[in-house]
Amino acid sequence: AAQKLSIVRAALGMEGADALVVSELDEVAYLFNLRGADVPRTPVLLSYAVVEKDAATLFVDAAKVPSEVRAELAAAGVA
Repeated sequence: AAQKLSIVRAALGMEGADALVVSELDEVAYLFNLRGADVPRTPVLLSYAVVEKDAATLFVDAAKVPSEVRAELAAAGVA
């Protein structure tokens, strides 16, 4: 996730944007390397995210994210 976030942040800088709202479920899954079962026959979680130059916030039911994954996200600077 950290590498993908750095790519997004570089694009934010090039575009002069302060933040990116990621609302497509498959894009959130890809960006944060998450898989779930909230939508039948689709490996996504009901979630969205906001990526800023210095922070990233993931909005998801924490009970659906294993503690190991939460730790990896935290290490990548995701709240």
